[in-house]
Amino acid sequence: MVIRHPDPLAILLQVLPAVGLVGYGTFFLRQAVAGHPPHAANLAILVLLAAMLGYALWKLSPVTVYRFRHSPAKVQIQRLGVTGLRPVLEHDLSRVQRISIERYPFGRGHRYVVCLHLRDGRRIIDGLPDAVSPEPIHDFAVRVARFYGLAPGPGA
Repeated sequence: MVIRHPDPLAILLQVLPAVGLVGYGTFFLRQAVAGHPPHAANLAILVLLAAMLGYALWKLSPVTVYRFRHSPAKVQIQRLGVTGLRPVLEHDLSRVQRISIERYPFGRGHRYVVCLHLRDGRRIIDGLPDAVSPEPIHDFAVRVARFYGLAPGPGA
């Protein structure tokens, strides 16, 4: 089973500098074409927006692909970036007992994350989706639980 899970925050952080760069670049170009030399501050803002866009495209991954397998029971997690693929993270799921959505502290508030509980008491959360509320990741958790027979219902 393959699940593609988008990251809205990463998408937003990639789109905002691009929109700012287009808008401010248009303003900068209009000043230059009109014969008014742009101020150094305007050029600095343009360079800063370009640097922010470059960093966001280089570091952030707007989509994560989860490849779940039955035999052997494992998941491969790969983040897809605009500039290419990231390294694959792999978890052995042969000892998963249950799947839940748990709340964890984040900054001054909290976030929810999909959590895989192993038979020996450990939990796997590394690379799994998280959100501000449990609703956006509920379907993900249910599909995975049904795929491994940990929840009633048809397999995905």
